[in-house]
Amino acid sequence: SKRTRLVILPAFYVFAAGAVALVILSIIMVPKLGSEKGYGIGADGFRAFTEEKGDLGVGSVATKEQVVAVLGKKAKSVGDPQVSKVFNMNGNRSQTLTFPFVRADGTASELYIDVRLYKNTQALEGDHLYVATANAGTVAGHKAYFKHAQTLDDQREYHMIVVNGLKVYRFVVSQPYGNVTISEVAALAAVKRLAAEAQL
Repeated sequence: SKRTRLVILPAFYVFAAGAVALVILSIIMVPKLGSEKGYGIGADGFRAFTEEKGDLGVGSVATKEQVVAVLGKKAKSVGDPQVSKVFNMNGNRSQTLTFPFVRADGTASELYIDVRLYKNTQALEGDHLYVATANAGTVAGHKAYFKHAQTLDDQREYHMIVVNGLKVYRFVVSQPYGNVTISEVAALAAVKRLAAEAQL
């Protein structure tokens, strides 16, 4: 009836306005709920965020001088090391040490060391680390493996991994895809030498 509509419609409008206000408020407030930068949490409890004060010690794994030595004439210059913040993905934590360098032909490239600390054995095994790997012997008493070359975006990466308990190190030479002058053999020899000298 007309009278019913006059009663229900205003109530409906009030309810709708309240719902919109709650949505807007939640959008404004959600970023403030986490104290960590980039904090996110899924409905199933999965969390991923950047730790503002975390440190896995990757900055002390290798020095610029060591990188200069292992690259030799393949690099015209090596830049200062860059250490990332710790990224926490559902309890598995990672951090990267990057050495930008200019190849002998003037092309910008990178040598980086990534360390990941797994929360438990199940998490490590679930990451399928050993898929597409070849035995690289041992480095400082730890098992080492060469990984199959990867193309990520516009980069071609050659790398090896060293496994120390729940801590896994990746030593990587990254060059522009389609403009690779440091061969896979030479890159793997360089990272293995660096890993042998590194503080793991």
